Amino acid sequence: MSESLILIVEDSPHVASTIADVVELIGYESKIAGTGAEALAALEQETPVLVILDRILPDMDGLEILEQIRASKHAALPIIMLTARGELTARLAGLEAGADDYIAKPFNLKELQARICAVLRRFD
Repeated sequence: MSESLILIVEDSPHVASTIADVVELIGYESKIAGTGAEALAALEQETPVLVILDRILPDMDGLEILEQIRASKHAALPIIMLTARGELTARLAGLEAGADDYIAKPFNLKELQARICAVLRRFD
């Protein structure tokens, strides 16, 4: 496990870069995957301390990725869903599928930072 790596699964380069800036501000390295396939391949290479996962990706639904992670050797990996799907049913679906937190876009950078730190504290 890479003790300082956070995997960001986000297809928007601008949003991914913004999240990476927050991650780096709190002292972690970031790796960006723009598709679900890239994310799953990245998890085969190394284990991050946290995954920040978009729900809407070009090749698969974030819930499908979440379920694959939960069924793999990375089942205990903390995952925050960060997505435009902010309605109650989507938030509940993400949490019920195994997300440790769920943040709707648009998001506040300070809140994102606080939630990342909170999830990491719980898994430390």
